[in-house]
Amino acid sequence: MQQHLIALRTRLTRIFFGPPYHPADHHALTPRGTARGIRAVTTVAGLCWLALLVGDGVARLQNPGLKSWRHMQGARILGAHPNLPRQHVPLQPIMADRLNVASLSAPYAAHEDTTRRWIATDAEGFVRTASQPPYEVALCGDSFFTFSVIGDSLARYLGASVGNASIAGRGTLSMARFLDAPAADFRSARVVVWERTEGGINTDEFIRWFDQRRGELRPPANPVKALYADWRGSVLWPENLDKYLTESSPMRRPLQRTMSELTWRTLGRRDTTVLLGRRDLPAGVAPMQFLANEEEGLRPTPLPDADLEAIADRIAQVGQALRQRGVVLVFAAGPDKSTIYRERLPAAVPFRGGFTERLYAALHRRGVRTIDLVTPLRRQALAQPTQALYYTTDTHWNPRGQALAARVMADSLRPLLRARLP
Repeated sequence: MQQHLIALRTRLTRIFFGPPYHPADHHALTPRGTARGIRAVTTVAGLCWLALLVGDGVARLQNPGLKSWRHMQGARILGAHPNLPRQHVPLQPIMADRLNVASLSAPYAAHEDTTRRWIATDAEGFVRTASQPPYEVALCGDSFFTFSVIGDSLARYLGASVGNASIAGRGTLSMARFLDAPAADFRSARVVVWERTEGGINTDEFIRWFDQRRGELRPPANPVKALYADWRGSVLWPENLDKYLTESSPMRRPLQRTMSELTWRTLGRRDTTVLLGRRDLPAGVAPMQFLANEEEGLRPTPLPDADLEAIADRIAQVGQALRQRGVVLVFAAGPDKSTIYRERLPAAVPFRGGFTERLYAALHRRGVRTIDLVTPLRRQALAQPTQALYYTTDTHWNPRGQALAARVMADSLRPLLRARLP
């Protein structure tokens, strides 16, 4: 019995701690190099780490406009910083930043729209419009709606008061908040436009994530669970702290750019999710960059019919909930850039259209009103190819595209307001 126990202990020791030490293994454990060299390498590595830490701290002090954790995670604060005065917001080109290779982005950046962009927010963090509350029309969208041009242009074309409750990257969260925790100025809205880009319309976004966010807006009744939920949603949660320190660091972008440039110059590798559009275009026609993994028409397989029907069911449920409050829901799919400028895609990249048409057909069968933004924007893009409606190195429409979209929406919403539908 004792021998069996000894054998078992030996076996467990080997499993968890490896084979027993043997003098012949000593040379394998001896460090390579001298003690002085090891200390030098350790010192240099430590100084580099310390320099990055100090540099990050100094950069944060010099950059007071950095996003807070509450802004980044999006569940507590709306849109942007509260009470932000009207200020110029520089373009942060998504594709150029992801590519991070100046020589590849330069031909596209040379045609970029440099119109100054302005934004201001109210006490709730919503984009402030020129309209005065209470609002007749509410906008609940993502980053396609989060600049002043959309709300101000729509209010001017409609002759009505328009409030913008959109949240960048959080089109479904903006609607969840409008349903469960609307700001006082938006409770008078009789029409709400719910916008989400084509690439952001999926089952995770509209079903699983939408339900999760609505749950976050209703804190648990149990005080212990509520405390735990607050901890999970705060910057003190380890995962959140790591994300905040990483994504908000002012040194993150320069370091990424340096690494991308070195990788491209030495290995010829780059971020392949950024598609470099055709450059053999007529004079005055801007070449475009696209995102292969975030634009619906560029994904390898279309959204299954069952998923699309489930999304339409959820949108119809939201419409029914709003109708019970006397509010009319109008859904608008924001066209991906490849949908409008498919001719400017690389020649070897196929485009699969028809997504919005499929979604709208499902919504119409459920009695949901929609606004077709694809047809008028594409018609304008083909009629005046030198007048770009989208940024060349970013996914969003530029002020010209925003103004056109606002006019199209006004034409669709005007009969609703005139009829004073509930």
